Amino acid sequence: MNTSQLVELYQKIADAVIGMIPEEWNWVKLYTEYWGGYYVSFFFYVPSHGGEPVYSLDIPDRFEVDEEHFNQLKESLYNQQKSLWMQFADQEKEPWTNLTFSLASGGDMKMEYGYEDLSNLDPIEKQDRWETKHVFGE
Repeated sequence: MNTSQLVELYQKIADAVIGMIPEEWNWVKLYTEYWGGYYVSFFFYVPSHGGEPVYSLDIPDRFEVDEEHFNQLKESLYNQQKSLWMQFADQEKEPWTNLTFSLASGGDMKMEYGYEDLSNLDPIEKQDRWETKHVFGE
């Protein structure tokens, strides 16, 4: 797999997420599932001034953001994540079923890929487990 293509996709994903956050932040944790026609993606971030993590889907309700622009950024994020998944498929690598993308305000990035079958798990239970491990378990 071409490393420069991956780095470029990682940067595009980071740019899309950062564009959706309406304030300064310390870290972001993004979760994505992409398998068998199923797609879900959300993230949490911690504001730089402290406080509780903010859930991405709450941003339009909590802040005065242009909802059309926010939805365009969500679409861009989806396209970048799909491109990342396709890179794996095109290179005949095992496509991931989920990933956790961690980003620090200083620029450090980390990708954790999962390959397990998620089709029989309850979506709410999966999200709760992920949040416990990656957002609130820190």
